[in-house]
Amino acid sequence: MDAKNNLAGIYGGGINALYKKLNTSAQGLSEKAAAAALQKYGLNELAAKKTEPLLVKIFKSLSEPMVLILLAASVLSLFIQDYIEGAAIL
Repeated sequence: MDAKNNLAGIYGGGINALYKKLNTSAQGLSEKAAAAALQKYGLNELAAKKTEPLLVKIFKSLSEPMVLILLAASVLSLFIQDYIEGAAIL
């Protein structure tokens, strides 16, 4: 409910009240206000997404149950010298 009250307060007073509430004008922020906002909030950019190392991705993929079953079937086929079937499973 608090968010609705805040929105009602912003939209209810007209454009000049909105400028006053947001501490700006029709021309935008002043150099001083822009520098203060930059200092306070930082650059306007998205945070970089952390990527997993390749070995971690490979280990996660190989640890899935279906992959383990297929690897076991492939190894078993190669063990009984059915090389074509073992290679096809891989």
